[in-house]
Amino acid sequence: MNAQETVALVARQMLALREHFIRDLFDRTLREVRALDHDERLRALLEASISENIVAGVNFIERGDGAGEVDAPSAALTYARILAQRDVPQTALIRAYRLGHSLFLDATMAMVPAVSAPAAPQGADQADTFTELVRLSNTYIDRVCEQVGRAYELERDRWVSSRSGLRQQWVNDLLDGSAVDLHQAQEALGYSFVGTHLAVVVWPAQEVP
Repeated sequence: MNAQETVALVARQMLALREHFIRDLFDRTLREVRALDHDERLRALLEASISENIVAGVNFIERGDGAGEVDAPSAALTYARILAQRDVPQTALIRAYRLGHSLFLDATMAMVPAVSAPAAPQGADQADTFTELVRLSNTYIDRVCEQVGRAYELERDRWVSSRSGLRQQWVNDLLDGSAVDLHQAQEALGYSFVGTHLAVVVWPAQEVP
């Protein structure tokens, strides 16, 4: 049994045990990447992202080099976009992927001795299997991180642009004397209108270089 065949067996075993691993990884992620521990909705999205990534990653590893292109799971992309809207740093998201990758390797490498050929000398084929596990899992993580990172950045740019345009509209309405809901304006601008406000326009004289 060669390294890829052993890796495929490990992947199938991991798939059968995935529910326990997903729960442990979810709990560990919330403990170690505190920036991701938000409200119930974000926790549910995180769990969905982890679950879909584990299934997709295990299937990729089982198929090996014949797996073809890697597409980030839809739940992972959705989670990245929501984090961008919540101003959660992208570094927290990538750190969660690195943590998951590390724990995944720990779990799968621990399975290798049990699924290796019984007749093979101790450690004879395991080094090649470990190398193949690392190579394939790295490939999956790198490609998915690239895609979720891009999704995060695009959503962040769109969100900031949209929010800036909305804030500008509130400012224009206020300066024009339009009838506006002051409470909503304060929420949108993050600025209190309580009290007296003074605005000053300053510009340099023409002779100033």
